[in-house]
Amino acid sequence: MDWKVVAASVSGIAHSAHGNPCEDAFYWLKQNGVFIAIVCDGAGSAAESDFGAQHGSKTICEEVLIQFNSIEEHPDREELEFWIRTAIKTARNTLPGVINAEDMVRYHATLVGVIVTDETGLFFHIGDGLAMAVKNDQWQDAVVSKPENGSTALKTYFYTEPHWFKHLRFTELSPDTEVIALMSDGAMSFVANQDGSKIDPDFIVPVDKHLQEIDSDKGIAALTASLNRPETQNITTDDKTLLWARRTED
Repeated sequence: MDWKVVAASVSGIAHSAHGNPCEDAFYWLKQNGVFIAIVCDGAGSAAESDFGAQHGSKTICEEVLIQFNSIEEHPDREELEFWIRTAIKTARNTLPGVINAEDMVRYHATLVGVIVTDETGLFFHIGDGLAMAVKNDQWQDAVVSKPENGSTALKTYFYTEPHWFKHLRFTELSPDTEVIALMSDGAMSFVANQDGSKIDPDFIVPVDKHLQEIDSDKGIAALTASLNRPETQNITTDDKTLLWARRTED
């Protein structure tokens, strides 16, 4: 089995209007039966959060895959969680110009990720955004990793904060999962309700069906256009990222 992956990030109209870059980022890798993907959402209040999001998503994916390549047997869940924590530490420690915790403030970004092997499936999550996994097209029974917000819906947690490990959450999913979707909170606005407890199939199910029918390059264009539609931009002015992956035959 393999994975077909389509992902896109678009700037929210609030950022575009001021000429600011998209502060969302995504990264994914697949190798030797391992699929790992991450979506990061940079904090609007942080000066270089776009880099923090790019660096975090890429570094963590690469570091975890290095661990897989160093062993012959796949890890159990405890070992895999240790690898993910270690990869996050590496991402934090390799941010440029960081001497102390205060320096990380300018790179603040959330992260929501997934790793699937033949034997294991696991979401890992810090902050808001959403992850969902579906089997047999039973969207109402999706395994969901919900957002975690702070004292208000506008506050959340970042992998760049001193106590990030207290907010790192793991959710197990079936290794036989057929569809995975990772998204920043901007895209979550029209896929689920605010706390992520209820999935709205009206957007994600047609997207899933359409992306199955076209090749990946056309899929990226179609997903970008969908995230950029006036009606979706009117729902939220935030940046929007959606990473979709569906298991396919080799």
